[in-house]
Amino acid sequence: MRLTFNPKLWWQDRRVLWALTLLSALPLVFTRLPPLNDLLGHVGRYHIQINHLSSPALNTFWSFKWALMGNLGVDLLIMPLAALFGLERAIWIIAFILPPLMIWGMIRLARAVHSAVPPTALFAFPLAAAFPYQFGFVNFWLALALALHALATWVQMLRRGVSPAVQAISFLPIGFLLWLCHLYGWAIFAVMAGAVTLVHFGHWDWRKWHQLGLILAKRLWTVALPAALVLLWQQGTANDVLTTGFFRWGHKAQQLSQVLRDQNIWLDVGSVVMIGSVIAFGLISRNFRLDRGLGLAACIFLVLQVFLPIQLQGSAYADSRLWPITIALAVLALRPVDRKAEQFRFGPLIAGLGAVLIVSRVVVGSAGFAGYGRAYTSHLMAIEKIAPGSRVVALVGLNCPDQWRKSRIEHLPSLAILRKDVFTNTQWAISSGQLLNPRYARGTGWDRDPSQFVGHWNDCRLPMPARMAARAGQIPRGLFDYLWVLDVDTVTLPRIPGAVQVFRDDRSALYRLDPPL
Repeated sequence: MRLTFNPKLWWQDRRVLWALTLLSALPLVFTRLPPLNDLLGHVGRYHIQINHLSSPALNTFWSFKWALMGNLGVDLLIMPLAALFGLERAIWIIAFILPPLMIWGMIRLARAVHSAVPPTALFAFPLAAAFPYQFGFVNFWLALALALHALATWVQMLRRGVSPAVQAISFLPIGFLLWLCHLYGWAIFAVMAGAVTLVHFGHWDWRKWHQLGLILAKRLWTVALPAALVLLWQQGTANDVLTTGFFRWGHKAQQLSQVLRDQNIWLDVGSVVMIGSVIAFGLISRNFRLDRGLGLAACIFLVLQVFLPIQLQGSAYADSRLWPITIALAVLALRPVDRKAEQFRFGPLIAGLGAVLIVSRVVVGSAGFAGYGRAYTSHLMAIEKIAPGSRVVALVGLNCPDQWRKSRIEHLPSLAILRKDVFTNTQWAISSGQLLNPRYARGTGWDRDPSQFVGHWNDCRLPMPARMAARAGQIPRGLFDYLWVLDVDTVTLPRIPGAVQVFRDDRSALYRLDPPL
């Protein structure tokens, strides 16, 4: 079939949509390692899970045991990809795929709900690289992207009049897959599917709540089955998991302003304001209509923001992870009332502004990622000086005061695990969400994250070099072979007793630690 281009509806052209979808991953082209903060730490775990049985050093330092839990999306996906491309390239491929996968899900959902992509939908696309992605929460982001695709299919089934039994059985494997990728992604899909189902059959007549409950039960019972797995999973966890940070209003508001935090504070905060303005304009304008199903889901997530804590069962940013999907659903719910008339008048302008926002963020993000790539190349030269199978303690300075554009090297030392089979103190050990536990240095306080962090965002009384040297003096003698300090002005770094410098660049230094006398 020959494709024709309609300039008045250019944002609905498949070629344009594919171009914008792929453009979202362009920043990754400029770096060999994806500068997604926590993902750099996960690389170490992936290497251990693949090679611990064949590496005596890894088997000595780490304990890894597979278990069924709702946090295994990329952990499982990385296995075949690493076998085909190597682990570092496989990580890059996954990071490259996630934003386009998310935007593709947004496009499918918009078409399922509105039968076409509204011009306002383009303002949801930047959220495919929101802060959970930038932080490297890849299991969650994979599950959320797949949840959007699943919701699009769910809406299509509802509108085609598919029977409850067929829909329920069809989503039995889908619900389990989402849970396996990440518990939150599965829960988010369940809420979204319930919201659009309620609106589709209820027509806002809540007096028939018992009938609506029966409809939900018939269609969603297979989606809810992983809840039993959640109970079994939690029974097997230890008491070291944390749930804390309820009703921190300042934090919730701050995370809203930082939902697109990346390289430039003015562009990132301005983007949030711009997207929020589109939502506000759509809600008050008579020229736009709100899809009630997606709108209800967005409202539910907004309410959940109030009650969720900052940290839930060891998972950080539990509440603010909802901001991207809340905003995206609010944007995707909008469409012009009179499609033909309104798209001809305002569509090109609205979509054009959305495209400008997308391109601006990609350009700035690409420049920032290229900078990360150059810094990583320099810092990782230190690994060449590390003997295989060594014990490495890392110290990473926290910016004081906090800077908008972060260096993203908090977990960079984990690359030494991959390249030299070493032990580092940069891995997580959380029984509720990790399969990895350290065997070495247990009970010393130097065996896991966050022992590598030095300083505090609100503690600027001493300069970072002095704090770094003081922290280095607390390392037990004889416990580690090397000290790797990062994100500090190494020119002004004081001499560290018992340490011989073997590598230095402008922001990192590697020391060989002398054994105790």
